[in-house]
Amino acid sequence: MKKQVKNKTFLRSVMTYPVIVHEDNESGGYWVECSAFQGCYSQGKTIEDCLVNIKEAIFLCAKEEPNLIKGFIKKSVSA
Repeated sequence: MKKQVKNKTFLRSVMTYPVIVHEDNESGGYWVECSAFQGCYSQGKTIEDCLVNIKEAIFLCAKEEPNLIKGFIKKSVSA
């Protein structure tokens, strides 16, 4: 995806990751996990809260280990 801003072109990478939302019967809220990153989970009072919170958790996991995704290592390709 390209975005044109004042004669500068930026490329933005958009990734999507699967998440699983679980109902927490004890607290009455929800918790969510992203299986693409080991130990990446969050919680919230509503499903919407969970989804907002897991986006931040995914961002932090990806920032911490940019080349590691559970199950494989991303490899760069030279032209």
